[in-house]
Amino acid sequence: MAGLSLIEMLIALVIISVGLLGMAGLQTYSLRMNTSAYHRTQANTLAYDILDSMRTNRATALAGGYDVDVSGSFSGGGQAASDLGDWLAMLDYLLPFGAGEVACDNATEMCRVRVLWDDSRALTSGSCSTSPDSCQQLTVSSRL
Repeated sequence: MAGLSLIEMLIALVIISVGLLGMAGLQTYSLRMNTSAYHRTQANTLAYDILDSMRTNRATALAGGYDVDVSGSFSGGGQAASDLGDWLAMLDYLLPFGAGEVACDNATEMCRVRVLWDDSRALTSGSCSTSPDSCQQLTVSSRL
């Protein structure tokens, strides 16, 4: 009879261990998804941030002074160069491999802001270069 309670204890220990491992896996998955949501929020905030900067300098923005490609090269100067430099630095700082582009059309007064970042941490395996689905992008279009 003394051995029977030892077997019961071992079975209970196995069941509790499996439950705790399941909870640890769930916590890990939750953390990955929370990080992904945080990056989406940062991308949205940064897209509207550059649009607000462009609205304060509307004439320059419509003339193409805020146009920038994904590589980060732009030809604007003055306040536009300062705003874009700060924006690109924030993209790089807040988002993993963050990049952005801005394109404005003077005729329609519409500007498109695109923010890209690597969201491979949300995946179980792969990276932005091996799994294109992990390369997230957010596009916002607005009339200035």
